[in-house]
Amino acid sequence: MEKQPEDQLDLRTQWKIAGTFFGIFVVIFLAWALGIFSSEPTKAERDAAAYRGDCENQITGLVAAQGFVRDTLRAPATAEFGVLGYDGVAVTVLPDCRYSVRSFVDSQNGFGAMIRTRFDATVSLDRDRSIWTLESLELAER
Repeated sequence: MEKQPEDQLDLRTQWKIAGTFFGIFVVIFLAWALGIFSSEPTKAERDAAAYRGDCENQITGLVAAQGFVRDTLRAPATAEFGVLGYDGVAVTVLPDCRYSVRSFVDSQNGFGAMIRTRFDATVSLDRDRSIWTLESLELAER
């Protein structure tokens, strides 16, 4: 049986359709491979995440306050600070990238004896310049 010209036209049409679908598939695959369809966070989302990391992390505030307290000690190398979860250690996140920290440090005094000093500090972070500022510090030896 010999093919009719109509059958050949149908076969050509079928190949065109198959080629079109294949081309579309290739374009979609390349777009996916190049990351066009990835869900990259927007700048606003990245900024919000950075703010949360800088300004809502209790450990960040605690470590900043400890640095200021360390600067007041006679023997800073001997300092052993309380950590979050210990009795008497609390960090409160305040507005505008500020923290209120209540904690303690055990360190040697001028005579070499280990003493515990409780402290209350308020620290703030200037995010633009990445500089911590000590707003207030109260020390109380026991």
